[in-house]
Amino acid sequence: MRAAVLPVLIGCLAQPGYAQAEAGIDTMMSLCIPISATGTSIRAGLTESGWTAQTPQSGLQARRDLIGSQMWSFFSDATPSQRLELVDDVVIAVGASMVDPNFAEIYTHEGEVVLILSQGPNISCLWVGPEDEAFDARVAAIGGFPMGVPESTTTTAALTQTVEAGGSDWTRIENYARIDASDRTGPYPAAARLDRSPAQ
Repeated sequence: MRAAVLPVLIGCLAQPGYAQAEAGIDTMMSLCIPISATGTSIRAGLTESGWTAQTPQSGLQARRDLIGSQMWSFFSDATPSQRLELVDDVVIAVGASMVDPNFAEIYTHEGEVVLILSQGPNISCLWVGPEDEAFDARVAAIGGFPMGVPESTTTTAALTQTVEAGGSDWTRIENYARIDASDRTGPYPAAARLDRSPAQ
């Protein structure tokens, strides 16, 4: 099962770096952006910042909430209705992957949820939460959402970079989304994803 979900869960890896920040989206990005980040360092940093690691059993609702608001990042080419039909399948796949906490782990903190996926040098960090000032600042920092998009449409912004570190090139991809209610089963209107992997 884990091998089957790898292409979906680690398929789009890449992103940038900031200083240690408060709990919330800034904490996740600060931990995940540096090229030196590892799955172990990210998980330790979340715990130190007050995030709570969830087991496959205790984290079921958090997993449903996160996946329900993150389907745009797994299936960007699908229609909203097609994405919503696949929510349960992805929830089950992520739950199966959490059997190995070094591969997949869910964290919660004050109404926000984070999923950390790591396999070797590949890292994906997914966040869902409120559309607050911290989220808006992150979006603005990469140029903002496109203008003229109808309010009833999920809107995304992304930054892709190639970064040299330690004599190797790395790809980092930073994605943000304002998710319309018609495109999610989860309660969260804002989502972010940071992926990093060796450049191909």
